[in-house]
Amino acid sequence: MAAAAALVLVIGAGAMAAFFWSQTMPAVYATQMGERRSIELADGSRISLDSSSEVAVRYTDDARLLELRRGQARFDVTHDVARPFSVRAGGQAIVAVGTSFNVDVSGPDLLVTLIEGRLRIVPQPRADQDSRRVREISMTAGQQLDVPHLQPPVVRSVETARAVAWERGQIDFVDEPLGEVARRVNFYSTRQIVITDPAVASMQLSGVVDTGDVDDFADLVSHYLPVRAETRADGDVVLSRAP
Repeated sequence: MAAAAALVLVIGAGAMAAFFWSQTMPAVYATQMGERRSIELADGSRISLDSSSEVAVRYTDDARLLELRRGQARFDVTHDVARPFSVRAGGQAIVAVGTSFNVDVSGPDLLVTLIEGRLRIVPQPRADQDSRRVREISMTAGQQLDVPHLQPPVVRSVETARAVAWERGQIDFVDEPLGEVARRVNFYSTRQIVITDPAVASMQLSGVVDTGDVDDFADLVSHYLPVRAETRADGDVVLSRAP
């Protein structure tokens, strides 16, 4: 009887631990390189995950808490005043009630693009910062927040369709440095664009290419810029100044 009681106690403790774990640990969703995924949450909100991305989701009775750990995602939020929807990314807390927005942490800057509704950005102060000096930022539809590393954030007006072109399987860029565009192309392919010349990396380029299509991008660059594209034995493409 003592052994049976001990077994019941162990099983009961294990069940309680499992329940506690399920209530406190977030659900994690991720994509591989070149994969896109759509997740519908319990309240009807939806997450669209880009390539090589990961998001953690934890719902409580009074809050919807998410963390974009890497990559890029679009969030379409179901309206619920009683449970604010908050996404942590790049040292910021992005707070919404019912809205649509895109968050990109795939590059050196955090980019938050508001597609519809309103957003409130609550910066999370670093250990060496006075929290009283950290100001909240409000955004309206059609604006993008750019948070560079250790630099003041900037809010600008953008074409939201360009920011979410990845949902259509495209990269849409206007007058962007070639090095930055190459970084975005590399995000979707194991074959990489390699640029070692700073002068080539700083050249400006506009266009639209399919995600993962390295050859199409190389053809575009070599056609419109004084750049030569050479494919190495490993499949990577080296861009250098044309003679």
